[in-house]
Amino acid sequence: MENETFSEIYEIYAKQVYHFLLHLSGNHNTAEELTQETFVKAYLNLDNFRGECRLYVWLCQIGKNLYFNYIKKEARYAPISEIIHMPSEGQSVEDMVLSTDSVNELMRAISELPEPYQSVFVYHVFSQMSYNEIGTMLLKTDTWARVTYYRAKKKLQSILKEEMRYEM
Repeated sequence: MENETFSEIYEIYAKQVYHFLLHLSGNHNTAEELTQETFVKAYLNLDNFRGECRLYVWLCQIGKNLYFNYIKKEARYAPISEIIHMPSEGQSVEDMVLSTDSVNELMRAISELPEPYQSVFVYHVFSQMSYNEIGTMLLKTDTWARVTYYRAKKKLQSILKEEMRYEM
């Protein structure tokens, strides 16, 4: 691929990828750094893009994977239960994700979710995408996105219950 073409891709998608990574990380510097890494990795692996999804989805997937690698590298090895305050009775997983100061530690648990659960959960909770948007982006239906999100949430609850020894 020619540099001019990739420059156009960068111009079109850089802000969107940055905002996606900002939602994940909650940190401007981290989001900027990961955005740059995302486009470097995309450039180096452009031959691997098979066109099975939109380019934006592929870029976000690269960014999400880089973020999870960043979390694993930066995370202390303390169990999540020692870092995250226990959610109050009746508090949902979404509320816990959005209210905790330890999102990075929770992201370690989210990184244990298998695909497509991980992506759908991240897109819905962190990027606040609707089921319709997720379905469209992943070339699926909104019903598929809703069911996948529900299953992801149940699986995450199971991971957190095991990790935190807390009934959710």
